[in-house]
Amino acid sequence: MYFEDRHFQTMDFIRDAFKDDLTVTGSVLGEECAKLYYHPGDSPPDDEQANK
Repeated sequence: MYFEDRHFQTMDFIRDAFKDDLTVTGSVLGEECAKLYYHPGDSPPDDEQANK
C-alpha cells in the first residue's frame, strides 16, 4: 500500500509503521548527510552509479 502511493514520503511511512515504538526527529545531521550524496547536475563516476 505505501509503495503504490504517488506522493509517498519516507518520514510518513516510518512514523506510521513505528508510531508506538519510535520517536522520529527530522533534520538531524541534514547538512552533514547531504554531503554524502550527489546533487542534481553532478556527474558521478560510472562506477558509482547504481541506476544505470
